[in-house]
Amino acid sequence: MYFFTISRLTSFISYGILGALGILTFLYLYDAYLAKSFQRLVIERRSKRESLSKNLSPNDNSHNSKIDISSDYQLLNEYKVAYYLRPGIIPLNHNLAKQEVFVFLHGLGGQMSQFQKVMSYFPPTACLFSFDYWGCGLSRQAFPNQRIGSVDQLTTKGLSKLTYKVLEKLFPENTQFILIGHSMGATIASRVSKMLQTRCTALLLLNPKIRFTSKEISMIVRLRKTPNAFISLYRLLDRFHGLRSSSVTRSLSKNIKGDGDAVRAQLWLWNRQSNTKIWKTMLMGLEELLEPGFHFPKCPILILFGEFDPVSSLKDKVFFQDYPGNYTFKEIDTGHCSMLEQPSEVYNCIDSFLDKFSTTDHNI
Repeated sequence: MYFFTISRLTSFISYGILGALGILTFLYLYDAYLAKSFQRLVIERRSKRESLSKNLSPNDNSHNSKIDISSDYQLLNEYKVAYYLRPGIIPLNHNLAKQEVFVFLHGLGGQMSQFQKVMSYFPPTACLFSFDYWGCGLSRQAFPNQRIGSVDQLTTKGLSKLTYKVLEKLFPENTQFILIGHSMGATIASRVSKMLQTRCTALLLLNPKIRFTSKEISMIVRLRKTPNAFISLYRLLDRFHGLRSSSVTRSLSKNIKGDGDAVRAQLWLWNRQSNTKIWKTMLMGLEELLEPGFHFPKCPILILFGEFDPVSSLKDKVFFQDYPGNYTFKEIDTGHCSMLEQPSEVYNCIDSFLDKFSTTDHNI
């Protein structure tokens, strides 16, 4: 009787394991199927847009520049990162001493390709730069076997130091910078602006994370104790919902202007590429924008909020009253990824902001 019971239990466990493996296999196969389908959708819609753009008026500033980060990136082997640099076309009568670089810094789980649409609105005279942090986007693709020496390197402070070192390596010491950061990248941009001091001429913060709520802090504590394999499984299950997965819907508003499905598909693909271990480590070292004792630089600061952004909102500007700065607050009708939903509106906000405060030619 005892042997019979053990035998049945063993069989039950074996069938359970086989069933679980079968479900996992199905999930991974379906995930791969969705990835191919969404990639095809993105390529088709992009080709359609490029075809239509040929018939646009030459005065339309939305297609001054054709940018393809995934094809035109370069590698900085010293720091094991991939970067994109488009040198601005300098007019003959331009003062070289006033040349500035627009630096785009992505957020948690993001990559520099998320700025591609916004970059395409900048005229050819603007010098544009961005890079993927360690283990992110094209840096992960180019250096797949890279080992992070310390988790401190992936904290907000560590990534800020990395950004500063990359800028110091690639640009002359008299270069001036306009820093544009999204979400976590906004916090990194603010930290780097302090390192650059007077060389940072403007700070543009897109959908910044101002403060953590008690609920968010509790979630971070739980994730710290959760094995990476379980987090990866949760992400896999979330992606099963395709364009309606929570990782997509929480980052975008419900009524995206333009080709919403293409935007959702591209965001789904980027989320899939994000490495769980890197994402979790960065999250554990994430700082709020307004850390106690932090002081913003004296340069003009644009803070752009999304009306439907669950991460931050225009109401959060009250937190800035204890942090002196030359602020301009702006809200547009987007979710958290404003540069994906309304790249032209984000560009227009940047353009008008720099025109208002600039005493030099920003080439924009």
